[in-house]
Amino acid sequence: MIYPSVSIESKAYWTGLTNGELLLQECTDCGTIRHYPRPMCDNCYSFGHRWIKASGDALVYAWTECHHAFHPSFAELTPYTLVTATLKEGPRLMAPLAQPPKRDLYLGMKLKIEFNQVSSDLTLPIFKAT
Repeated sequence: MIYPSVSIESKAYWTGLTNGELLLQECTDCGTIRHYPRPMCDNCYSFGHRWIKASGDALVYAWTECHHAFHPSFAELTPYTLVTATLKEGPRLMAPLAQPPKRDLYLGMKLKIEFNQVSSDLTLPIFKAT
């Protein structure tokens, strides 16, 4: 499996996932909450930020069923559902669905963030339908 690179900007994010928390950056100048971690606010271009713990609540924005792996290390996972969801805090996050929901997915469906420990040093967010 290909592991994501950890940068100075994303270290707290990856550490949070390992600890079972989804951490988001909040701009200390304008209050914009952002995801993915990056050094500068897209809204006001400030470099100031703090980390906040996300609630873990989200709503389905879009999804796709993946039947072909985009990289050989993902071949054994197919087929899987990849969901883009709007977090309660505002930003969108893309992650796999933990398991098929009891009913069909639909726009606005409630989801909860869970954590998938892939290895001793990598935990990834996943969605579970509620």
